[in-house]
Amino acid sequence: MSFHPMVRPPALRPGDCIGLAAPASAFQEEDLAAGVGVLEALGFRVHYTPRLFEKYYYLAGSDAARAAELNALFADP
Repeated sequence: MSFHPMVRPPALRPGDCIGLAAPASAFQEEDLAAGVGVLEALGFRVHYTPRLFEKYYYLAGSDAARAAELNALFADP
């Protein structure tokens, strides 16, 4: 049996950008504002697209849209 070492990314620093996605349930834009405010007060830049607030039944958009949004964030340096 082989073990893989744990990969730890570098710690975030003020000025870094945090991308937000909604891979599960939908929520209201007003509910996001407080959290974004806290992150910005800590010195981070926050990125999200209007797609974050899409609704598909109780989900935050269709499966394809949510997967595309998450993959786009992972691909963005």
